[in-house]
Amino acid sequence: MFRAVSIITVFVAVLGAGLVSGMWSGRWSGSARSEEAAARLVRVPKAIGDWVGDDLPARRGEREAAEAAGLLNRRYVNSRTGAMVTLMLVCGRAGPVSVHPPEVCFGANGFSPAGPEARFDVPGAPGNQLWVRRFEKTSGMPINLRLFYGWAAAGSWEAPDRPRLKYAGGPLLFKMYVGRELTRPDEPLEGDPAADFLRAIAPSLKAALFPEA
Repeated sequence: MFRAVSIITVFVAVLGAGLVSGMWSGRWSGSARSEEAAARLVRVPKAIGDWVGDDLPARRGEREAAEAAGLLNRRYVNSRTGAMVTLMLVCGRAGPVSVHPPEVCFGANGFSPAGPEARFDVPGAPGNQLWVRRFEKTSGMPINLRLFYGWAAAGSWEAPDRPRLKYAGGPLLFKMYVGRELTRPDEPLEGDPAADFLRAIAPSLKAALFPEA
């Protein structure tokens, strides 16, 4: 496991600062739909094949301050290889969830995009696609992070060019980040343990978040 503490700290900071402050601008109505959407996140299993998850600690008053319908921040470790990834899921109104790019929330924590973003087809899950991009932090202890992210409104994960337009008017939207700290900046995408994690968790995410699909 490579510097597990640093990536966990980054995701908690993103959730507590950039994501919360920039994303949840409206007030949640407390409707049954929002409550049911939040309950779906709890259904995401912690044990998925060789991957075992632990919830990351939330800051006091975090959810209340964000007035979020639901959020999940979890670390998964592969019990066989020791590989570690961090999963962040949020749900809420389509407007606020669709407009907050990772460049903003990760940039607020000292990270800069490194190289272009590209679309990534989730292995073993036809029709599911995410963005993938490397972020780097050069001040202090250098950190290179590969981030997979996308949105889902109807059962499949998508990587649209303009998510705000695509999901405009939708009542509910989920967003996912999966991050892994790289051992070196030029580590190839092929064979990335995060790809194996995405392959393993894709069916569970669909069953938990979109049981009607």
